[in-house]
Amino acid sequence: MKQIKTLVVGSLRHDHVTSVTWANLQAVNVLDYHIVVLFLPSLDEAAINSIGGEALFQMQRIFAQFLASNGEIYVLGAPPLAGESHGQWLWCPVPLISLAQRGDTVEIHSAEFKNLLARLKAWDCVYRVHPHQIAQSLSMVLSQGMAPIQFEYEPYAQNRAGGVLAAKFTYFSETHGGRHEWPGSITVLPHFPTEEPRSIVSTALVDILGKPQSEGAPDWLSSIPMSSVIPINRRIAELLQEIAELESQVEQQLSEKARVERYKRLLYVSSFELEDLVAECLDLLGATIKPARYSQEEFVMEWRGAVFLAECKGVAKSVSLAHLRQVQDYVLKYEEDEGAAGKGILFGNAWRDLPPNERNTNDRPVFPKNVIERAQQFGVSLVSSVDLFYAISRFLNGEIRADEILDVVTNANGVADFRPLMVI
Repeated sequence: MKQIKTLVVGSLRHDHVTSVTWANLQAVNVLDYHIVVLFLPSLDEAAINSIGGEALFQMQRIFAQFLASNGEIYVLGAPPLAGESHGQWLWCPVPLISLAQRGDTVEIHSAEFKNLLARLKAWDCVYRVHPHQIAQSLSMVLSQGMAPIQFEYEPYAQNRAGGVLAAKFTYFSETHGGRHEWPGSITVLPHFPTEEPRSIVSTALVDILGKPQSEGAPDWLSSIPMSSVIPINRRIAELLQEIAELESQVEQQLSEKARVERYKRLLYVSSFELEDLVAECLDLLGATIKPARYSQEEFVMEWRGAVFLAECKGVAKSVSLAHLRQVQDYVLKYEEDEGAAGKGILFGNAWRDLPPNERNTNDRPVFPKNVIERAQQFGVSLVSSVDLFYAISRFLNGEIRADEILDVVTNANGVADFRPLMVI
């Protein structure tokens, strides 16, 4: 089950969450969380001056990216600061503001936040989207600024005149086919000026997470020693060390698994990747691999004193006569230049888009009859990359020897027959 990670900003000592002050928010990777809860009353003028308005404004892009990742933001709001300043909202990618209003009529429209809204007896601010500000940071993150963002909200609580006391804001863009719903949401919650701040945040967390909150321990509590805890801490340290060692072993095994499983690429790759992988396999088996130097062959292999000129083909259908002719041309050029006999090997990854068990059937041959007949005539070895893969797999498991595989590859006139090596 996926763990939901929650970050609380501006209120400390809560259960099941990570808590930070506003001053330390920049040091946190917000994108590592699923939910962010922000307590706005603690972002007062002193905190804003300490952090800096520009730094708060720069957080808009981070929170826009958080919303774009389908993150959920919850804001326990506050009235504007002195002089109707909206500096508390500088971080917010949605152009929300609070308006100073007072009253005690409350209309609940949703079962959401039942614990928190049950404590709402009076209010000193309402929320709205600023009519003259555009969500530039959010628009740039969501659509590179190409799609205007429009906002709508689901009210949880309003005053008698319809002013928003609590609501979930979402956003969309008009399209030719209707509208596009963007990910993420931001929920505003009431201000409780006469309530103890930590208690209000805890109540909101109970509604958001569905988990109880206990009375938070003060910061100094961890410095109080208990002799009975010493052996427990010692055992915890030992277990953590064992875990670290096991994690290191797991990493080693995962690395080894990746190294071995990379040979599965023999079943689907083509072009230079197939060439490099086949050459790697042959080198692993003990053959000497050298770069092409006689003609346009992929590479040259030397084994038991003989020279082999290789061609590798990854194709969506069967290997063709044209592919075979290329190999034979390489051999003839080699024999003409060197005055010595050479042998061609054609490695074919035919029908490479299909699973191995659906290949080499009557209607999907890896090497068609005419290719096999000509290969036998020319003395060219035809090697299916599927057969080579299964042979390499058995070699890596210690079931067959490297020289047995190379002998099958180099001695064949026509299709290389690996069946004797596959007997269990």
